[in-house]
Amino acid sequence: NNNNNNNNNANEITSNKLIFASHWLRYKAWNNFTLKSQTISAKNDEVHAIDLKDDYLLFAKVNPLKQCSSIFVKNIHNLQQIDYFKLNTNVFKLKIYDQLITIGSRYQEDLPNNLMLFKLCDSNSNSRNPIQRFIGHTSGIQAIEMNNKNIISGSTDFTIKVWDIETGNNINSISGLQKHISCLSAFDDNLIYSGSWDSSIHLIDIRVGSSIRKYNGHSKSINCLATQFETIVSASDDKTIKIWNIGYEDYISSISTKTAVKSIDMDSQFFVTGMISENTLLWDLKKLKVIRNFENTINCYNCKMSTKHLVCGLFTKLKIFQF
Repeated sequence: NNNNNNNNNANEITSNKLIFASHWLRYKAWNNFTLKSQTISAKNDEVHAIDLKDDYLLFAKVNPLKQCSSIFVKNIHNLQQIDYFKLNTNVFKLKIYDQLITIGSRYQEDLPNNLMLFKLCDSNSNSRNPIQRFIGHTSGIQAIEMNNKNIISGSTDFTIKVWDIETGNNINSISGLQKHISCLSAFDDNLIYSGSWDSSIHLIDIRVGSSIRKYNGHSKSINCLATQFETIVSASDDKTIKIWNIGYEDYISSISTKTAVKSIDMDSQFFVTGMISENTLLWDLKKLKVIRNFENTINCYNCKMSTKHLVCGLFTKLKIFQF
């Protein structure tokens, strides 16, 4: 038994050393001022939505005047195009999960199915029919999360809806929220965080369709939030970033910023913030200090990060950093 305990302790120490070494290498890499970067221009269009998952970079180029969008899926490592199709609507949000693409758009009375599910294909086309349509929201889609069974959508109609992917049925609808839903972030397959224009964050159990905890601390609209394990990072028009723990309703740290943060993404070690009149910043999650200022990334409405990439949506272009 003692030998087994010693072996387990040795394995745990080795594992911790490997994790520390991995974190240290990433810290050094993000501080390397020779990071590779590439730019994808939207030309006369606007970049309204981005997602980054595994090897896939997904984004939408939107032409607001023509009320149409072009959806692109590229390999994040070499930027080779994997899929492409067009939609006759303004796409606001999109999400990719296990070869499935969920797209949320503006609401049109003559086109109420503004939440649609598509299958990732290996051929490019000017049109694509969705494999599922979800009808129920009465305003634009502002936030999307999904897992292997459900899609969760947040809208400016003040509701969050839970949908069955296979049937398209609305399983639950969370109403009674004060204002527009601006962002969602999944904690697991059953719990999801929501941020809204009423300055509050809710922890919602999608199985019962109700809020089980409310986090107050911001004084203006919540613009974005992200979660990792039991940590929540949120940003608001009150020009603060707040750090929360899932078990406590009060924030544990607050950071003041010069301008309001519009986009956040995070992992277990870092979080990244996109702002309108400031460059995109990379923060150390533990020390809450900026460790990298990404030049020429002002007006970042969307930012997504992975272990080896950072993607910034800069209104009319994408900027991709790689180390």
